[in-house]
Formats: sequence, structure tokens, C-alpha cells
Amino acid sequence: MKGEILREPLLEVLKEAGHAVDEDATLPVLHCVYLELAEGRCRVMATDFEIGYRREGILAHVEESGAVVVGYNRLVDWLEAVSGDKVILDLQEETTQVVDAVTGEERDEAMPKELKLRCGRNRATLKEVFASDEWPVFPEAASVSVVVDAEDLVAMIAGVAWAAGGDVTTAVGGVSLETSDGMLRLVATDKCALSLWERPVEVHVEGKVVVPAESLTRIKPLLSGTVQICLDENAAAFVCDDTTVVVQTMDLEYYAYEGVVESARANPLVWQVETSVLRSLVRAGGAFARADGHPYLSLKWQPGDPSSVEMEIVHGRGDLQGAIDGMDGDVGKPEVHLGIGYLISAVGTMRSEVIGVRLADGSGSVYLSDVGQGHEVVIMPVQLTRRAT
Repeated sequence: MKGEILREPLLEVLKEAGHAVDEDATLPVLHCVYLELAEGRCRVMATDFEIGYRREGILAHVEESGAVVVGYNRLVDWLEAVSGDKVILDLQEETTQVVDAVTGEERDEAMPKELKLRCGRNRATLKEVFASDEWPVFPEAASVSVVVDAEDLVAMIAGVAWAAGGDVTTAVGGVSLETSDGMLRLVATDKCALSLWERPVEVHVEGKVVVPAESLTRIKPLLSGTVQICLDENAAAFVCDDTTVVVQTMDLEYYAYEGVVESARANPLVWQVETSVLRSLVRAGGAFARADGHPYLSLKWQPGDPSSVEMEIVHGRGDLQGAIDGMDGDVGKPEVHLGIGYLISAVGTMRSEVIGVRLADGSGSVYLSDVGQGHEVVIMPVQLTRRAT
């Protein structure tokens, strides 16, 4: 393998690929990237078995086609340190005798020895190289399910991933990604909060998979332009021009969340609040978190009167319990208490100027709607009862 590539485009692609490199992996090949020169192009791939990255379209002057797996950090560090427009890659090989696994016969095979680099007057030799056949199989994208703008998809991922839990062995740690009924739908829940965002699209192939919320969050910087989403039972692929990003799916059934959302949509009290007002309030509450617990947002209202809703920050679980103990027992004025952490995440990802809120009573869920955006959030209140005196 030998060829010449412009340094800056190669470095830019390698930095993107770094999102899929696992520097702490015990398998050495996962510390690396796959480089291939062929037909005037350079292909770059990286994977950590959770997400995979492939970029096809880097122009190159190819003298000799070939591929190699090379250590990521040393390659990137050297490219950042040198000056010069063009990089020459020259793979040095050595002949080794190997035994055919099927026939048992010995044969000579060329194996990578080192990768020589030259950029202007700068030279380097990278010893951490592996044969290309040691690279993990990269899943091919399935048929295109939907096409969506990258900016919208990134907003949807940010708007739901926060609601997932940390347990990746259960559906709590995942995001349900669905394409059906003319909609692209993302849903996540940790069973205390639920976030759903759906967007009307032309659905070419219906599908539903569960993908780790952490993996979806990691691929956001890799999405640009127009994204083709391709779903199958093993992987969700996101294709942007000559870049393909693959996320491994979770072999799990997702929760039946529809009833939770429908119930919250039916909450009787309908109230609207300016997004900027609610955002400022919950951020201020979060900034003053104390050691004895997280802050809460308290909502009080008169049934049937949206104009009566009052908002107040209560600092710490101890103060919240004290406030509840001190209530005058007026059952005609419901009150709910919501964790600030959930609200900061929910309100922070909403795009519209007004948030629609639906309230039921002091024990029911609270429904928030990003008006006109297809983004809905359901949050369960903190469950504390008045202590006997």
C-alpha cells in the first residue's frame, strides 16, 4: 500500500473517526483505525463494537492499493505536529509462513511490518500495525427507512436521550427508534420521566429498534447534511453523503409507553408558560443545589383555573418535606413537586417559545409539550406525604 493524501482532510476525518475509537479496550485492534487506499480514494474506518464509523470519499493519489490497521493516537498526534500539505503513506511488509486453517498447508503470506509516513521534511515510522483481515466486520446499511435533516435528528436525540437510565442491560438504558405511520419517533424513559419526540417524514421501510442512549449521544457530532436512517434487527445505520455511522442495537423489547403518554395528555388543567421563564427558573434552582439534596420545582394551582398556577423552587428534600408538613391541608389547592434535574434536561431541549403544561392533581404525572415541535415529556412528581405531628 502506497499513496499520497492531503494532510488536513485526512486529519479532519481521523478526528471524526476518533469518536468510535476505544482507547481503553483490551483488544489492541480497537485502539486503531482502518486505512485503505484504492481507486483514487482513501477509506477510513473505526469501531469500538458499540458504534462504527466509515468514511469513503477522501481523495488520494494511489500508487499501490492496499489496507492496514494502524494505531490511532500516534497517527493523529504526528499529523497534528507536522507541517506540510501532503502526506505519503508507505506500508512496509514482510513475508511470513502461515498454515491454512482449512487445508492445513503452509503458505507464504505478506504481513504488515510498519507504516512509513512522510510530510515535507518530517518522517515517522509507526510500528503498531495489523493486517486488514484482523479488522472487525463492518455491518452494511440496510434499506433506507427514512430521510431526515441532521440538525433535526440531533435535536431529537438530545431531546430524548436524557430521559434514559444508566442500565444498558435493560430497556431503561435505551432509546426506542421507530419509523411507522408517517413518523420518525424517538422515545426514552427511566420510568420516572419519559421523553417522546416524533417528526412527520416519508417512511420508506417501517422498523423499530432499541439503541443505547449513550451511543446515540456519541454519534451526534458525526451527523451532518441529510441523513438516511437504515434499520435492521442488529444495527441502526446513519448515512450522510460518504459517511456511514452504525450503532449496535439492544436485543430487547421496549416498554409499552403509549398508555403513559395518553393518560398524561388527558390531564384536565391546561396551562402555558413562556419557555424562557421556565428555563431561567429551573436553571437558577439547579445552580443553588445544596449538599442535603437536589432542588425541586413546586407547582400550586386552583382546579380549573390556569391563571392560578404558582411556581416556586424548594431547596433540598428536607426543605420539601418541611414545606409539605407545614401545608394547611387545603385539599382544594393541589401541589406537585418535580425534580429540577429532569426539568433542566427537558426544558433545555425544547425549541418553541411556549411550553404547554397539563396538570391533574398532587399525585399524578405532569405533561409538558414543546408546542408545535412534536416533543412531549411526562414527569412523575416526588412522592412525599405529610408526616403526623
